[in-house]
Amino acid sequence: MTMLKLVLTHKWYDMIESGEKREEYREITEYWMGRLLYRIQLPFGGYWSAKKDILAGNYECIDWKSFTGGAPVFNKFTHVQFQRAYPKNPPRMVKEIEEITIGTGRPEWGAEPGKLYFVIKLK
Repeated sequence: MTMLKLVLTHKWYDMIESGEKREEYREITEYWMGRLLYRIQLPFGGYWSAKKDILAGNYECIDWKSFTGGAPVFNKFTHVQFQRAYPKNPPRMVKEIEEITIGTGRPEWGAEPGKLYFVIKLK
């Protein structure tokens, strides 16, 4: 089991816990690209990921898939552990991840209309 750990505010945590919210969103930033994208270590040093494709707006990651022969774009997280805010002993829950994609989200689940996110879909 490969675990992604995320901290949520009370509202989003409670909605996921109840089963009402079935996706979690993370902005497409350098930080989240570093955490979510699969990387290959290069023989001459450093790493390569689909970051170049994503920054260029190629969300299908065609260059990455061509270069790697179809390596996964995202890390193989199987589960996500949600923590409810930052109290002394915060409640936590674990959910299985169906997939991670790039797309728009639902405003009732916290996404801005028309904005692209990393979408963590829950089973």
